[in-house]
Amino acid sequence: MNNAFGLFATKNIRLCAIALAAAIAVSMTGCPNDTMRTEGGTFVPVTDITGVPTQATAGTPLPLTSTVVPSSATNRAIVWSVYDAGNTGATIDGNTLNATAAGTATVRATIANGASATADFTRDFDVTVNPAGLTLVPGDNLADRLEWLRDNAQDGNSYLVEITADEYIAPDQTALPTDRSGIVIVLRGRDETLTVSLSANGSLFTVGSGITLVLDDNVTLLGRDANNNSLVQVANGGTLIMEEGSTVTGNTNTANAVDVGGGGVRIDAGGRFYMKGGEITGNKGIGTGSAGGVRVGVGSATFIMKGGKIAHNEVFNSGHGVGGVMILGNGATFVMKDGEITDNTASGSWSTGGVHVLLGRFYMEGGKIARNEAGGSQQHGGGVRVQGTFTMRGGEIFYNRTSGGQLNGGGVIVVGEETTFIMQGGRIFGNEDTGHDRTGGVFVIDNGTFQISNGIIYGVDAEDGRGNIGRTLNSTWGGGTLEHGTFNDDDEFAYLGTLDTTNYTIHVVNGELQ
Repeated sequence: MNNAFGLFATKNIRLCAIALAAAIAVSMTGCPNDTMRTEGGTFVPVTDITGVPTQATAGTPLPLTSTVVPSSATNRAIVWSVYDAGNTGATIDGNTLNATAAGTATVRATIANGASATADFTRDFDVTVNPAGLTLVPGDNLADRLEWLRDNAQDGNSYLVEITADEYIAPDQTALPTDRSGIVIVLRGRDETLTVSLSANGSLFTVGSGITLVLDDNVTLLGRDANNNSLVQVANGGTLIMEEGSTVTGNTNTANAVDVGGGGVRIDAGGRFYMKGGEITGNKGIGTGSAGGVRVGVGSATFIMKGGKIAHNEVFNSGHGVGGVMILGNGATFVMKDGEITDNTASGSWSTGGVHVLLGRFYMEGGKIARNEAGGSQQHGGGVRVQGTFTMRGGEIFYNRTSGGQLNGGGVIVVGEETTFIMQGGRIFGNEDTGHDRTGGVFVIDNGTFQISNGIIYGVDAEDGRGNIGRTLNSTWGGGTLEHGTFNDDDEFAYLGTLDTTNYTIHVVNGELQ
C-alpha cells in the first residue's frame, strides 16, 4: 500500500510539475514555444501587444517585455527585429535591445500567423534611447560652449549645453562639430525658459552628419523677420529631436526657392527629425514652394511626429506653398503618430493650409490636422493637398477651410496622376470651401485617386451644397477615381451622396458603405 501510494504521489507530482511548466510557458510572451489552442480548435487572433518599454539607455541592454492581447490568442510567440535603428546603432539579440548611441529606434514585433491562420500580426514600437551620461559643457556663454564642443567633442559621447541667459548669436558662432559620429548635444535652459535669438541671416543651427541635436526643456529659438534661410536645418546624416518645452519661432524665410524653403525647420535628404513635444510656431515662408513651418525633403528626408504642435505658421505670395508642412520629393516621408498641425495659413495659387505632399509619402496614424486655411485663385487644400501618397489610418482632419477661386477641397484635395489618398481609418469632418466649385470634404481632380476602406467623413460645409467627396468629370481638368459608394453626376462633377450633403455622413467599414 505504501509503495503504491508513493508511486501514485510521485506520478501526480510529476504531472503537476508538467502542467505548471506548461501554464508558465503560456503566460510568457515571446517564448519560442508560446503557442496555445482554444477549446474546439477555434482560432483566436491577436489584437494588440502592450507593455513594451519606451525608454532605453545607450550601452545598457533592454529586455523587450510585452503582453499579447488577448491572453487566449492562438499564437503568441513574438519575434523581435529592428525596423529602423535611426542613429542609435540598435540591434536585437533574442528579446533584448542593445543600442550604442542616443536617438530613437523603431522595433518590430511579429507573431507568425497571429492575425489569422495565414497572416502574421506585426506592430512597431518607438524606443527613445537616452545618452549614457551627459558631460556638462564649460563656457561663459553659448558661443564659448559651442566652440568648446567643436574642439573637444568625442565620438559616441553626449553633452549638455545649458543656456543660462537670453542671448543673441550669429550663425558663424553656432556651428556644431563636424567629421564626428554618434555625438549627442542636448540644449536646455537653466531653471526657466530662455531665448536664443538669431542676430544675422542664416540658419541658427545646422545639424550635420553624425550629430543629434536635442532641443530640450526651457529653450526658445527665435529667428529674424527677413532671413534668407530656415531657422534650423538638418543635413544628410543629422538628427533633430524636439522635446516638450522647446520652441522654434519668429523666422521669416524670404528665399524664393524650393531647395531652401521652410520658415522654421528644413530637413534635407538623409536628415531625420523626431518631434516628441514643443512647438514650431509663428514662422513664415515667401515664394514658390515655400513652407511656413517645416519643409521635409528633397529626397530621403524623414519626419516622425509623436507630439507637439506645428501651429500659426504662414506662407504668402506663393504658388504651391503651404502654411504648415511640405513633404517634397520622392523618398521624403512624414509619419504622424500624434501631435497637431493647426491654425496655419497660406495664400497664392495651388496653396495649402496644413500639409502639402508633393511626390513624397505621408502616413497619418493619429493626431490632428485642423483649422488650417488656404485662399487664392484655384486648387487649394484647406487641410491637405496630395500630389504623392497620403495614407490615413487614424487621426482627424477637421475644421479646415478654403476660400476664393475654384476646384478646392476644404479638407483634402487630391491632384494628378499617380496621386493617391488612401483612407483606412480616422475622421474627416467639419471642413469648409467657399470657392467656386465647393467641395467641403475631399475633392479629387486631374486623374487623382481616393480610396476608402474604413473611416468617416461628415459635417462638411460647401456653399453650393456640393458635398463630402467630389471629382471632376470634364476633359479640361481630367478625371478622377473614387472607390466605394454611389456617386451622383451633374454636368461637370460627381459627388458621393446627394447634391445637398452638408449633413450627409459617409461611413465605410471594411470597404462597405454603411
